[in-house]
Amino acid sequence: MSGGITRREFVVGASALGGVLCLMSSSAMAVPFAGRADPEVLLFDPDHPDACRKVAEQAGGCATLAVTGDRVRFASEFFSGAAAPARVAGVTSYSDYVLLSGCAAERGYRVVAEEARGPLVQWKVERRATSK
Repeated sequence: MSGGITRREFVVGASALGGVLCLMSSSAMAVPFAGRADPEVLLFDPDHPDACRKVAEQAGGCATLAVTGDRVRFASEFFSGAAAPARVAGVTSYSDYVLLSGCAAERGYRVVAEEARGPLVQWKVERRATSK
């Protein structure tokens, strides 16, 4: 053991923290996309039928992209670079939400909305404004 935190310990801790945050969420989080600018891209889990249905209902003209393959590699490539969108929404499993939002945070994004509904989490991240 190197004394550092393992990936499994990180995911367990993040899951516990996320569960607490979901329980503590206020009624303002009831409509996660209300009062904010529309997302530029909507990420979703193509293997989950409910996610596909929600994407069909909520896409509203923004681009949609299925989350495929290794989630960490997908997020690292998606959120890096100058062409990364400023606002991203997602309809994914909770574990995918933790990984994707964590990778987004490493690249200057912050979670502005999250709502757990059954096995899915609807979430939204925005790039932090840079101070000049």
